Amino acid sequence: MHGPAPDLGGPEAPPGQPGWIGDPLRVWFAANRGRFTDEALVAAAIGAGHPEDAVRAALERVVDAEVSAPVRARARKLITLLYIGGYVVLSGGMVLDLGTNAGLGPGPVIPVIGTVFLTVTLGLAFAVSRVWLGRRVRATAATGALPILLSVPVVLWLGVSGLCVWSGLPFGLFWYSPS
Repeated sequence: MHGPAPDLGGPEAPPGQPGWIGDPLRVWFAANRGRFTDEALVAAAIGAGHPEDAVRAALERVVDAEVSAPVRARARKLITLLYIGGYVVLSGGMVLDLGTNAGLGPGPVIPVIGTVFLTVTLGLAFAVSRVWLGRRVRATAATGALPILLSVPVVLWLGVSGLCVWSGLPFGLFWYSPS
């Protein structure tokens, strides 16, 4: 964290595209934050001709990403466990249903179709959840961000899993009596 401010030496923004320099600045800030103070980095970026507002915005995004990284990692782990655990339980219930078919007709066709449908819908919900977990979390709100980050993935999981259970396919053995 000592020494002269580093030379940015990066490309200038093309005319008419001021937002273009945001990404290279963020990469540069992330690569140099441990070696120089934020003030020295900001001064070097502004001295290299980058607009002050773009420099400060890039630094803010890097700080936000660093501070919220542990919260994001925990949210990703919880959501992954929730979706995998739910899939194992629900598809296991459908495998148990292969013999009884939940009173919905002969053969294993319905539980197999249900398992395929569960795989696709839960997979899509998991993909949407992962995108949601990629949202920006401000450094000032990082400590309370876990419930917000978990809200959409949990609601999606409850919706897909609830519809699956409501259909009677998994565990139909337990609440449908054969006619």
